[in-house]
Amino acid sequence: MSGRVKRTPETAEAICVALAEGRTLRSFDGDPTLPSSDFVLDWAEDDQEFAGQYARARARGWDNRAEAALERAHVAEDAARGRLAFDAERWFLGKMAPKKYGDKLQHADADGEKLVAPTFILQPVSAKADD
Repeated sequence: MSGRVKRTPETAEAICVALAEGRTLRSFDGDPTLPSSDFVLDWAEDDQEFAGQYARARARGWDNRAEAALERAHVAEDAARGRLAFDAERWFLGKMAPKKYGDKLQHADADGEKLVAPTFILQPVSAKADD
């Protein structure tokens, strides 16, 4: 965005659309249609409402990147390059969203407590006498 960027709903929408599409903040730098990455990060630190919008857009962006990586892997003409690109994207997503895309997924309840898989004990069924 040329000139002095202002914190407006339209600016917030442009940022969030780009992030939800899977763009990185670094890709904003040098793009005349978007504010700089520093502007976005400063705004997210200063404004709780925008911080929430930013976080939701980033989460959608990670999902879009994951799906796009899978699609590209399926159509890669060079298997080795396709695998390398997929692994790089998987690593990146695992670092940016480890709870969702990390190698060790842990499930937690609403309070953030780690859930333990239930243990089932099979008991023989006893025959019931006919009444």
